[in-house]
Amino acid sequence: LIDDLKSKVLIDIKTDFLETANNLLSEREKDPAAVLACIVLEDSLKRLAAKFGIDQAKDKELSVAAGALFRAGVIEKSTNQSIQNFKNLRNASLHAQWDQVSAESVELLLTFLPMFIEKHAI
Repeated sequence: LIDDLKSKVLIDIKTDFLETANNLLSEREKDPAAVLACIVLEDSLKRLAAKFGIDQAKDKELSVAAGALFRAGVIEKSTNQSIQNFKNLRNASLHAQWDQVSAESVELLLTFLPMFIEKHAI
């Protein structure tokens, strides 16, 4: 019961982050939208790895964590490729390299994340 409640609360928080990111993006504020979306992506990958006991992903960067999830059969090849494609966005966003962040890439990530979160219940 506690784990189920914790999962629901985490999904609610992520949903709030993504809603805020979408609102920011619609207001042409791509940079904070990118940061929020990338935080949700990174957190989701780490939680998914923990859920399946994939220690190789613990404290690793996004692409390493995604690769470990793929090798363990937790995510499909196409999902891994999508996540790998978000690596540059993640790095640019979390290192405040705003000239390397596009609204289009943020929009793609914001489209990807709800489906990913729902599918894996993370």
